[in-house]
Amino acid sequence: MFLYDYEIQEQIGKGGFATVFRAKNYKKNQDVAVKVINWQLMKERKFEEKVLQEIEIHSKLCHPNVIKLLDHFSYSDNIYLVLELCENDTVKRYLEENGRLSEREARDLLEQIVHGLLYLQSQNIVHRDIKPDNLLLTKDMQVVATRSSHGLEADCWALGCILYALLVGSPPFDSGSAKNTVTQVVMKNPKIPSHISRSASELIQNLLQKDPTRRMKLNDVLRHPFMCSQTRGRSNSSSSANKKFSAHEAKDSGMGSNSFSRDNSPLITYNYHRSR
Repeated sequence: MFLYDYEIQEQIGKGGFATVFRAKNYKKNQDVAVKVINWQLMKERKFEEKVLQEIEIHSKLCHPNVIKLLDHFSYSDNIYLVLELCENDTVKRYLEENGRLSEREARDLLEQIVHGLLYLQSQNIVHRDIKPDNLLLTKDMQVVATRSSHGLEADCWALGCILYALLVGSPPFDSGSAKNTVTQVVMKNPKIPSHISRSASELIQNLLQKDPTRRMKLNDVLRHPFMCSQTRGRSNSSSSANKKFSAHEAKDSGMGSNSFSRDNSPLITYNYHRSR
């Protein structure tokens, strides 16, 4: 199917209000993702103003760790968003397939997520749902975030959950049911495995403070000793994970190390909300 400058190809994702397709801008020979939003359904749910606001916000954003909105248009009762293509799926899927990361790898990834969130903060924007399955990896292993926090404190809590998941391979609160998970979040502190260093454990605990007023601020994360460490940390990822990173080194950073460089960072995606 051809639509304006785009050849719409196979479906790569689907949600309640939208379907995502792989596509190609044949004029630029550029692979992209096209998100097709059912506009009639948006109007029925009275979400049209929210969608238009998000498009306006997203079109003005420009940062290596924030997914790019390349184009947008309407056709036949649908809204089409042309987005940067993320070919390596989500961080969650990456962890499922390759196991937990080393502290060096986790630190490199977290640093880039923080830079993306700080950029959004500078634009008076908070993200709404930072978690491994809403962080996408591009072909060059860049991270981008996908969904929509209730404020900066929620983004910091989410960072603690992400760091834990990167180093452990599973989320800090996961009981198998939504009700029990909520109970764990409210009543319990996550168990930190012994293989995690003291500085990493301290950062996780600072970010997962249940009292938002005592929770570490986003600006302070990059100054934490764990983030400032020049060592590789313990190689706590599996050999298969290391092999997987090695396979991507040429695409990652062009350097002979298992790390996420600035050019292969996570990308932060959709949705954003103006902070008040």
